Amino acid sequence: MVLDPFARMYELQKMTQEFFRDNGAADSAALPNNPDVVAVFKENVLLMIKEVAEVLDEVDFKKHRKDDNSKAINKYRIREELIDVMKYWFNLCILLDTKPD
Repeated sequence: MVLDPFARMYELQKMTQEFFRDNGAADSAALPNNPDVVAVFKENVLLMIKEVAEVLDEVDFKKHRKDDNSKAINKYRIREELIDVMKYWFNLCILLDTKPD
């Protein structure tokens, strides 16, 4: 079966999470009842928020601070940050046992 690129990225991230789970990380089997998994879920939400803020750091989003020295948008750095956002989003989906389809 050929996976679309989104499903393939999801599966790769799931394999990564399973590797870490098998090596001591929290198991997502009972998210509402497992304090360790809830802590991992919250941590991933906070990390994703931080990455979204880093996307904003790559652009001049404060209109009141516009000046002649506005920095150019670095697409490569923004892509890096968006990949990080997506990684944490996948982690949340995996913890909720939500599939790409």
